Amino acid sequence: MAIPPSLTSALQCHIAQVVQASGGWISFERFMALALYTPGLGYYARGTPLFGVLPAGVDGRGSDFVTAPEMTPYFGRTLAVQ
Repeated sequence: MAIPPSLTSALQCHIAQVVQASGGWISFERFMALALYTPGLGYYARGTPLFGVLPAGVDGRGSDFVTAPEMTPYFGRTLAVQ
């Protein structure tokens, strides 16, 4: 098997192999677990820095979901004016 050029390609190959090994079908729950948590490839297991501080992710490192009030004080100021 050739080395995929990106993490996305590597994850796609991994998921395809799991599907094939499972007889051509996996549940949505299994697919999401693979997409999010496959070591080194999954969205939350790939080792890239996350920029959110709250809420803490599964591993306590933070998350990549940030809302407007967490980014700047302007959201709160806009509401205060109203």
